Amino acid sequence: MIQKLIPESVKSNRWIYRNMRIFLSVVVCVLIVMGLLIPCFFYFGFEAGGWILVMAEISALFYFPLLYFTADTRICTHYFTFGSCALFIALMYYSGGLHSPFLIWFSAIPPLVYLYLRRVEARFWFAVVSLAVLGFFVADIANVTFPQQISPGLSSFLLLFNYCMIALLFVNLVYAFARGFQKMNRKLGQSNQELKSSNEELERFAYIASHDLKSPLRNIVSFISLFKRRYSTDLDSTGREYIDFVSSNARQMHNLIEDILEYSRSNSHVPTLEVVDLNVVVNQIGQLLRSEPPHQQSIIQVNPLPKVMADRSRMQQLFQNLMENGLKYNESVRPEVSVSFRKRENVCQFVIRDNGIGIEKQFVDQIFDMFRRLHNQEKYPGTGIGLSICQKIALSYKGHIRVESSPTKGSTFFVEFPLDLLNITPQVSSDASPAFHLS
Repeated sequence: MIQKLIPESVKSNRWIYRNMRIFLSVVVCVLIVMGLLIPCFFYFGFEAGGWILVMAEISALFYFPLLYFTADTRICTHYFTFGSCALFIALMYYSGGLHSPFLIWFSAIPPLVYLYLRRVEARFWFAVVSLAVLGFFVADIANVTFPQQISPGLSSFLLLFNYCMIALLFVNLVYAFARGFQKMNRKLGQSNQELKSSNEELERFAYIASHDLKSPLRNIVSFISLFKRRYSTDLDSTGREYIDFVSSNARQMHNLIEDILEYSRSNSHVPTLEVVDLNVVVNQIGQLLRSEPPHQQSIIQVNPLPKVMADRSRMQQLFQNLMENGLKYNESVRPEVSVSFRKRENVCQFVIRDNGIGIEKQFVDQIFDMFRRLHNQEKYPGTGIGLSICQKIALSYKGHIRVESSPTKGSTFFVEFPLDLLNITPQVSSDASPAFHLS
C-alpha cells in the first residue's frame, strides 16, 4: 500500500524512493499513534490536546495527495515537518511548556528529517526546533505560566507510552542494523567471490594465451636466425638491417611473454614458508649479477640481514629485481647497490639504495604499474613488469614498497613487512659477517 502512494517519477530515483518509502511508513505509524492517543486524551480530560490531535490528523491526511500529485518531495517534507512542529508546540503550550512530556517528541523531529530526507532541510528544522525550545526556556525563566491540563494519570500514561516507544524504536534500530550488516556481509562475500573468480579466469587466460604464443614465436625466431645465416650474404645493408630489426623485436616479444607468464605464476604460486637466511640469498644474487658482463665493474654492498619465515623463491625474486634495476638503470663509472635492514616499532624495513639515473618526481608512483616504462627499449631494454612483480610479492605478505628518488642522484627503495607476519628473529643471523662487498 505504501508503494502505491509514491508517484512513478519519484520511483525512478532509487535513493529518493527508498527514503520516501521509509518516511511514509513513519507517517503512517504517526497517524496510527495519534489515532490511538485521541480517545486517551479525551478520557483523561486533556480536551485541548485531543482536539489538537484531531486537527493534526486531518492536516496530515492532505500529505498523501500532495505527494502523489506534486511528486515534489521537498515541498511535502516541509509541509509535514511544519505541521509536526506546530502540533508539538501547541501540545507543549497546553501541558506546561518546557516541562511538557511532549518535549522529547518535539526534539525528535530534526533527527528523523536527517535520517530519512535531506541534510540541508534537517539543519533548517533543527534551527526552528532549537528556537522554539529556547523560547519556552526564556518563558520559563520569566515565570510565564502555561495551561497545565495534563492530570497525574495522563502524565504517568504518557511517560509509560514514551518509554515503550523509545524501547520499540531501539529494538527496531538494532534489528535494522543487524539486517543491514548481514546484507552487507552477504554482498561483500558475493563480490569477493566474483572478484576471485574473475581474477582466476584472467590469470588462466594470461597463462594460456602467453603459453600458446611461445610456440609460433619460437618458430619465428628460429626461422629468422636460419634465414639470416643462409641468405645474409645475398642481402644488402638495408635488408640485413630489416632482418636485425625483426629479430630484435621477436626476442623482445619472447621476453615479454616470459615476464607475463612469470607475473601470472606469481598470482597462483602457493608460498612455502621456511626459514630463509637473507644474507645467503642476497649474497648469491650479488655473485650472479657480478658474473654478467654489464655488471662486472659494479659494487654491491650488503649489510647484515635477518633470517625470515618466508618463501625463498619469492624473496630471491624480490631482491634480485630491485638490485638488478639499480645496476641496469645506472650510468655511473662504478655502479653501486647497497642492501640494508632496520627494525622499527611494528615493521621491518629493507632498504635497497643505488647511485643510478634516478626517477623524476612525477613518475615515482607510476613505476610499479604493469608495462610502465620510462625509457626507450634501445637504451634500457626490458618489459616493465619487474617492479609490478615486486609490488605483488610485497602485498602478498601484507607489506608495502615505495621509492624515494631524484634525477642523477640515484633511487632508494623501501620494502616494509609486518614483524609478526614474517616472524623475524630478534637478531641478524649468527653466521653473517658485519657487512660484505662485491667489487
